[in-house]
Amino acid sequence: MYNCYNFWRSEDEKLQKPTEKQLNRALEISERIIEADVFHVTLTGGEPFLFGKNLEQIIKLYRESNVGIRINSNITLANDEICDILMEYNVGVLSSIISHDEDQFNKTTQNKVSFKRFVKGAQLLSNKGIYLSANMVVNKSTLDSVYDTGKFAYELGFKGFNATRISPSNNGMIQNYDSLILNNKDIVILLDQLMELKSDFGMQVGTLNALPYCAVDDINKYGSIFNRSCVAGLTSAGVASNGDLRACQHFDITYGNIFERPLLEIWAEIPIWKKQYHNDTCTGCAYDFKCGGGCKENAYKINKDMAGEDNLKKDTIKNNKKTKISSFDPVNSVQLKRDLKIRDESFGSTLFKDPSAYAYLDNFTTFYIKEKYPIRVLNRNDLVFIGSDIGVDNQYVSALFATLINNNLGRDGG
Repeated sequence: MYNCYNFWRSEDEKLQKPTEKQLNRALEISERIIEADVFHVTLTGGEPFLFGKNLEQIIKLYRESNVGIRINSNITLANDEICDILMEYNVGVLSSIISHDEDQFNKTTQNKVSFKRFVKGAQLLSNKGIYLSANMVVNKSTLDSVYDTGKFAYELGFKGFNATRISPSNNGMIQNYDSLILNNKDIVILLDQLMELKSDFGMQVGTLNALPYCAVDDINKYGSIFNRSCVAGLTSAGVASNGDLRACQHFDITYGNIFERPLLEIWAEIPIWKKQYHNDTCTGCAYDFKCGGGCKENAYKINKDMAGEDNLKKDTIKNNKKTKISSFDPVNSVQLKRDLKIRDESFGSTLFKDPSAYAYLDNFTTFYIKEKYPIRVLNRNDLVFIGSDIGVDNQYVSALFATLINNNLGRDGG
């Protein structure tokens, strides 16, 4: 991945297109990512659309290797040539959106024409049938405009809308976040507006920053929004343009360079952040590891300690109330989703649908799914019969089926 897609230029500043050397470096990075059998890649920047027609070389490389791909862009450079490339390879775009208000938009970007360029780019991409989702970074001054901005995005053709709380960054650009950062009352206001957008327009809504599950009184009210947690070192990493590998693209902590060592070798040494920087006050919470205590960037900036508390953390949750399939529910078979990917691991495999839907499987389940995936039906009795010699029983199968269904990799087969 390439860092930071909030890339805006003044109308008088000449845009610098990537050089041939930079293009070749992007292709080399892509080849190393593909060699590591990565499932999904997000191209960000800088601004990926600056590659112009050469963007096709990068996208084609991933598509031909069956790697999922998405682009983060401010979309102001969208044109027919780029649209044709995105259409041909079926690539969606996540765009940053500042506000529905033109003055606020231009003031934030310090560019008096950025709003008009954004609208023009959105309309072009939408009219070409390219999937668009937006992300609005929300602070106290923009909190009340989440719904109006989401509605504005919907009217432009966006299908998805994310509202993400501003998180104190370690880059030093903003020294004092006291007047910007959201509290628990604010986050409820943000989430309620997202749910209203979903109800009114059928938009896919979410937030791109890990929230502590205890930040609100009832996470069931907000559905899949609380499926997100810190995945740094667990399922996600970022690759800088110089090849440095990071567990979190918001931090400048690096663990090695993929031009010096294989990506998988470096990846094996990256700690899972929500384990490595576990907050002891989360111990005993029903969601301890799933939640991970919120955002480590937030904790670090506020506490100078990555194991510190996210500012939205409240009390531990003693009972797991989130609506999910219990491992004791009488599910007799599971119908797997289409187009799943499976990658062999030392412990078995990873089963993957998209960045929000995946599961880790042991060797026996890996073998069984590989054998049965052509018909995509997993049967309880078959699993117990085949695996009885190694201790597979109904409790094992119930836990497996719950994992597949809860992680959106399958459904109750009836």
